[in-house]
Amino acid sequence: MPSDLASDTLIHRPTKRRRNRLSVTRRGRRRTPAADAEQLLTQRIGAPITDGHHRLAIVSVKGGVGKTTLAIGLGATLAAVRNDTVIAVDVSPAFGTLADRLPDASRNHSTAADLAAHHDHIHRLADVRGYTSKTDSGLEILGSDTIINNSRGKRENTYPLLMDTLLRYYPLVISDCGPGIAHRDYEDILARTDQVVVAGSLAADGARSVFRALDWLHAVGHGELARHSVVTLTAVRPDGELLMDTEVLADSIRPRCRRVVRIPHDPSLAYGAEITLDALNGETRRAFLELAAAVADHFPRRHIPQTPQ
Repeated sequence: MPSDLASDTLIHRPTKRRRNRLSVTRRGRRRTPAADAEQLLTQRIGAPITDGHHRLAIVSVKGGVGKTTLAIGLGATLAAVRNDTVIAVDVSPAFGTLADRLPDASRNHSTAADLAAHHDHIHRLADVRGYTSKTDSGLEILGSDTIINNSRGKRENTYPLLMDTLLRYYPLVISDCGPGIAHRDYEDILARTDQVVVAGSLAADGARSVFRALDWLHAVGHGELARHSVVTLTAVRPDGELLMDTEVLADSIRPRCRRVVRIPHDPSLAYGAEITLDALNGETRRAFLELAAAVADHFPRRHIPQTPQ
C-alpha cells in the first residue's frame, strides 16, 4: 500500500463546486449535461450479455465498509435498467444481512442453503422464486441465515450447486460475500466468478483493506480478477469526504484495478435498514449508475463508448 495513504495527503480541503451549465437544444428545450451523461450510463448498463450470463462477487477483507449496501444498490440499479432477471445472493459464512434490507412483509425467509439442498426439485424460474424475495426495482434476493452453517463435508458442494441452479434462470448473479478472506469457501466463489467488486470505505482502515483485498486476489491465483476489478469507496460516515481526500486515495488505487467509483454518504443507506432507489438522493443514485455502468463495461458484449472516469 502506498505510504502516502497514511499521511496528510489524504486531508481534504473542500473547494467550491461550480454548477453545470444548462445546454439548449436547437428546438429550445433545455437539457443538462448530467441528463446526457445519465442516458449514456443507462445505455451501457442495458447492453446485452452476449454469452448468456455473468457472475459478480462483492468482496471485502473487513466489515463496516458498506459491502451489503453495495450489493443491494448495485443489484437494484442493474435490475431497474436492464430487461433481464438479476439476483443477489447472500453467501456470507456467518449470518449474512442481505435479506435484512427488505421489509418483513415482503421477505421470504428461505435461504441459499435451502435452495441448494433442493436443487433437484427446481425445474423452472417459478420454482426458484419460491425461495427468493423481490424488491420494487425488480432485483431478486436470496438470503441466508448462513449458507455454510454446518460441517465442511456437508457444505462442500453448496456454492457450486447454487450457482449451477441460478444460472439456468438468471443472466446476472451477484454474490454478496462475507467479510474476511480466510474461509475456504472463497475458493468455490472465485472459481465461479467473472468479475469482482472490492468494497472499501473513505476511512484509513477501509482504504487499506482495498489494497489487502487486491493483494490477496493476486496471492491466491486470481490476479486477473484483481486487475479487472471495480473498487468502491463508500463514505460510511457523514464526514468521510471531509476527513479523506478522495482523489488522492482513488489515484493511488487506479493502477491496481479497472475502475474506482465513489459512493457518497446518504442517510438512506446509513442505518442498515431496507434500501429503495427512490429514497436515495440524486448524487447517490448517480453513483450507483456509474458503478453499474463500470460493471457492465466488463460484460462480454459489443463495444459502447465510455465516459471518462
